Amino acid sequence: NTAIFFVMLWLFYVALASWKVQTPDADEGMQVVATIVGVMGIGVGMVVIAGIIHCIGGMRSAQHAAAKDHIEAALWEHQTRLDNVQQAALKAAATNGIKASPRGKGSLSKAVSELRAHLNGLDQVCSSLEAAVAAQQKVPLVDPGPNRRNLKAKATE
Repeated sequence: NTAIFFVMLWLFYVALASWKVQTPDADEGMQVVATIVGVMGIGVGMVVIAGIIHCIGGMRSAQHAAAKDHIEAALWEHQTRLDNVQQAALKAAATNGIKASPRGKGSLSKAVSELRAHLNGLDQVCSSLEAAVAAQQKVPLVDPGPNRRNLKAKATE
């Protein structure tokens, strides 16, 4: 509000000085009326400008609130889907006779090692398919990258 007030005072000064230059024969009564009208104009101008700034701030905060609600909804949906996947995995494990032990021992460890072996097999199939496509298109093979190399190393452990 202080910045608005100082800008309005400066505009009032410039307007009053310009008016006085344009009408040098103005008497004291006209000058007093011009000053009173100008002071009231400063008050009205401050209210209008502050109202506009407040409305713009309100619209921005409404946009931020809507974006926050959208993000929260997406996070809630993600958590719900994750919970559903975890529940389905536990049901599948129970259906196949795999019991999860609290310390990662027993049949769950066996299931993880079997899954790792299956993933290694899938990696080998993908590599051979990539080699076949590369040979067919005469394109050099792409480096499998660190993730696939790490998978192969873990599978051999």
